[in-house]
Amino acid sequence: MTDLAGETLLVVEVEKSEIGWSEPRDLTFREIEFAVNPQNRMGISSGHIYGAHVLMVDGRARFLTQDLQADVLRALMTAR
Repeated sequence: MTDLAGETLLVVEVEKSEIGWSEPRDLTFREIEFAVNPQNRMGISSGHIYGAHVLMVDGRARFLTQDLQADVLRALMTAR
């Protein structure tokens, strides 16, 4: 992996996904919208009105705001 551990998502909040928090299942890039708190499709989302919490590979928790650009979010979701 060439990406820095602090620049790669490990765990994210996904509200109303019907996936249990401990279930070992991932959402695919075909299933999601590259947005935080998207209105019409599944994506990183929470009950917070301005964003959602995520866990980075390096163990840090971050709050991603819903104005995060789609290309930046997509980059955070990929590990190279």
